Amino acid sequence: SYHFDAHKLAEYLKNIGIERGIKLHYDEYKNVDTDEHNNITQLNFESGFYQKCDFVFDCSGFHRLLIQKHYQTKWTDYQKHLPIKKAIPFFLKQEEKIKPYTQAIAMKYGWVWKIPLQHRYGAGYIFDSDYITEEQAFNEVKEVFPDIEYIRTINFNAGRFEKVWNNNCIAVGLSSGFTEPLEATSIWLAIEQLYHLLHFLPDMFDNNTNRKKLYNDLVTEDNDSVLNFLYFHYLTKRNDSPFWKEFRDKNKPPPKIESVINDIKNSGIKTFDLHFGSHRAMFTEQSYLQVGDGLGIFDKKFKLDPYTNLYPQY
Repeated sequence: SYHFDAHKLAEYLKNIGIERGIKLHYDEYKNVDTDEHNNITQLNFESGFYQKCDFVFDCSGFHRLLIQKHYQTKWTDYQKHLPIKKAIPFFLKQEEKIKPYTQAIAMKYGWVWKIPLQHRYGAGYIFDSDYITEEQAFNEVKEVFPDIEYIRTINFNAGRFEKVWNNNCIAVGLSSGFTEPLEATSIWLAIEQLYHLLHFLPDMFDNNTNRKKLYNDLVTEDNDSVLNFLYFHYLTKRNDSPFWKEFRDKNKPPPKIESVINDIKNSGIKTFDLHFGSHRAMFTEQSYLQVGDGLGIFDKKFKLDPYTNLYPQY
């Protein structure tokens, strides 16, 4: 896996776009004009500037200006599985030896993610605000990392849109949905969305409903695959707070995860167990086995050796 500094990556991609002829216009969105089929034909801005268009990508993040506010696309809620809804991000100094993996550190009311970059760690505490306030959460995490400073709190709802491709608009990144910061999947999901789209370029202007459905199904499977893997992280043996004691009773398992857990316990998990529909899983059995080992859920001593040379091409 790759760990990116998201701000530097965005700047890098912006410069590439400008070199290739993309024009930037900074303005405040107002509304859109549409045709008789509700396809977007023009973007209107507060300054009076407007932009004619034949296809639009909604990259407005949590604002979701087009996919939600204009098209009112149906939302699929993940909160019944993942109740976390607040995050306090912070930075940590890089250690002498850079760890080549993301750390997920269980706290009393959620998790701390700790992602290594060359110059620092990107980290943060995601927690269930039904149990503690923002101030209590920050004080708790400051006991573990005394040098951190409060930056901000991010509010979010775990879930995805039923259709990220609606009419002549595709929502990408945070506009299309969000699970939570654990495992840092947002950039990855955005890249996967764009990779899928390469296979649909001839269909973008044909209003082919079958092609749109297939694309939306692929993106749905990616998001549901991430949901299952993130829920798996919460099956710890920790029981020192009401959050952990009540988690399994309050938050139902997402589809398919219970059979996957049984397969893991019996040392029989296969890549195909993790497929959603016809699409390959975002996280393969290697990921589940590593996290399962950390959770201590194996019923008997488990050997990872048979899995080390598996590189599924599905």
